[in-house]
Amino acid sequence: MFINSAKGKVLIVDDEPLVLEIIKTALKKSGFDITASSTAMEAISHIKKTSFDVIISDVRLDEMTGYEILNFAKNKNPLTNGILITGAPNDEDRTRAEELSAQYFIKPISLEKISKAVEGYFQVNCSIDLNISYSNVNLT
Repeated sequence: MFINSAKGKVLIVDDEPLVLEIIKTALKKSGFDITASSTAMEAISHIKKTSFDVIISDVRLDEMTGYEILNFAKNKNPLTNGILITGAPNDEDRTRAEELSAQYFIKPISLEKISKAVEGYFQVNCSIDLNISYSNVNLT
């Protein structure tokens, strides 16, 4: 059961304006705090100022890759989760995503699938928070 009423912060990075807007609109309707970037450097600027719970990034961008963006974010906050999306899938990219513990989706993206993936990160985090709280309770 998902009991956390405050949804988390999500950064979406894609150089395709339509993809960026569709994902942003769908996740915003689900109650997430969304920041959208159309360039890698803009995303890095956001990450320097804010910690994000989830980063959704296109693999191929102008100045750097989605892997580099996610790695930068994880260096700042190791608990950052990642979803990497691509229109040109290959085994090397899939392996790199796995190395970053990121999910790897192929365009065109199912909004239902990406929404469930993001929701799943917060359900897991909520369970961890509850377990930590319960472990601190002394019942004797």
